[in-house]
Amino acid sequence: KGPTLLVVKDKGGAVFGVFAPVSWHKDNKFFGDGSTFVFTLLPKLKVFRSSGVNHNYMFLSTSLTSCTNGLGVGGQKDYWGFHLDTNLDQGICRAPCSTFDGMPCLSSDVRFDVDEVEAWGCVPDYQADEKELEAAGVKKK
Repeated sequence: KGPTLLVVKDKGGAVFGVFAPVSWHKDNKFFGDGSTFVFTLLPKLKVFRSSGVNHNYMFLSTSLTSCTNGLGVGGQKDYWGFHLDTNLDQGICRAPCSTFDGMPCLSSDVRFDVDEVEAWGCVPDYQADEKELEAAGVKKK
């Protein structure tokens, strides 16, 4: 619940992510606001802020039949700025992405295998309960 920093490391060595200013929730449409931004950490630190062209910041779905399910950031359905599948083990990154100014392909390749994913809550002393984790589609290992 609340703002998060999602960081992805792909198996090609690229490290990138998104600052999500609002809580992730399953929906069949984009949500978020203009304070959402994407970034790269490796190979080089760069931040890409909202272009104002559209409001396609955040997307999370696990049961749609009309498009690819998973976690999407920027772009449009099935032409994502970047997207992680529902298992968080494969992704796709497309550029250019009109949602974020000057955003290149953030990953090491357009289609990539995920090495690691971390999500950091940006609310002091907050811990999600089981119901919230389940609603967000988080699976326990």
